[in-house]
Amino acid sequence: MGDTLGGKPSDRSLYRQDGTPDYENMGRKPAFGEVINDLAELAKQRIVALMCAEEDPTHCHRSFLLGPALEGHSITLAHIRKDGAGQPVLPA
Repeated sequence: MGDTLGGKPSDRSLYRQDGTPDYENMGRKPAFGEVINDLAELAKQRIVALMCAEEDPTHCHRSFLLGPALEGHSITLAHIRKDGAGQPVLPA
């Protein structure tokens, strides 16, 4: 799911002119919606971990892209900080 859920897509049309990812555009892609639905179904069956290299949730694509999409499925993300503490990922 990383190609669709990742914060740095290979599709250059999913970036703004300044080179930053366009999360709003990414979230409108049909493939993104399909993978979010698959992820939501998986989360009903087991605990799911989404890996990312960003430690700070205020800079993490999960806060801007995945969190809001999963909230629509009544799933709340928690960001695991470097000290091991869980922090809710709030939609931007």
